[in-house]
Amino acid sequence: MSNLESLSNELEVPLFGTRDLRFDPNCTIKYGSISVVRKAYVPGLDWTVAVKNYKQQDSSSYKNEIRILKKLNHENLLRLKGILNDGDSLVVEWCYGPNLYKYFNSKQEECYSKASTNELMNIAYQISNGMEYMHSMKIIHRDLKSKNVFLIGPSWQKGTRQWKVKIGDFNLAVSIDDPDAQNIQTKCEGSLYWMAPEVINKNFINQQINDPYTFKSDVYSFGVILFELLTGEVPFKEMEPMNMALKIGRREISLNPEFSTHASQQTIDLVKQCTEHNREFRPEFAQIKNLLSKIIE
Repeated sequence: MSNLESLSNELEVPLFGTRDLRFDPNCTIKYGSISVVRKAYVPGLDWTVAVKNYKQQDSSSYKNEIRILKKLNHENLLRLKGILNDGDSLVVEWCYGPNLYKYFNSKQEECYSKASTNELMNIAYQISNGMEYMHSMKIIHRDLKSKNVFLIGPSWQKGTRQWKVKIGDFNLAVSIDDPDAQNIQTKCEGSLYWMAPEVINKNFINQQINDPYTFKSDVYSFGVILFELLTGEVPFKEMEPMNMALKIGRREISLNPEFSTHASQQTIDLVKQCTEHNREFRPEFAQIKNLLSKIIE
């Protein structure tokens, strides 16, 4: 039995050959320099899937995402559907909808400008639901952002448009129980708009400090996503990104969505709590989820 066959059996997912899949030639999504994602159909199983191919020089990210995905099973997290026999491709759920970042900028009928507050808070609730589970499994995402939140739908419930939320892209995630996690965690990764102050500080200002990644770093990233949900845009978009990041890292500026149509005092306070400069004052996802559940009742 090959290593890939053993891995397939261990994960309890199919091992696909390229002949098992029908790739859509019109749907290829590039993810920077790390990987390429392609849409495919599995005729034998009647599945539509996303095939994420890591470039050969980045096999560590492939192996890390495999380790993370095998531990996770939740309705608001992308699920592993199989692996490809090329040795560096994952097969995951395909989401029929935009990622959240594109949703904010869409000019189609489903665009953000037509969203109700209930619709937006339901998206926030589902993200918090997935992240609460992820943290309960002792896994830190480390790259939570609107570009890694995928939407399926929409559907209509009681006259309100709703989406199914799936959080994805776990190649930077770490399990705090993983013996290799300490080495992975010292690499400051992520994206500037969603990066917590302590992570920015470690990455760009004071590289001598101890590892900055904790569960509360994910909470900060969620706070930025909540800001986007309330305003339809990333914070401080008028600033040059690196300049903005340095000001965040030095605790010189804070997020404030007060002038948003969708913002209530509760959600304004929640953004501020999640993006507290001192991570010890940020709430946990169980608290965030509980508050959002009351808002959308």
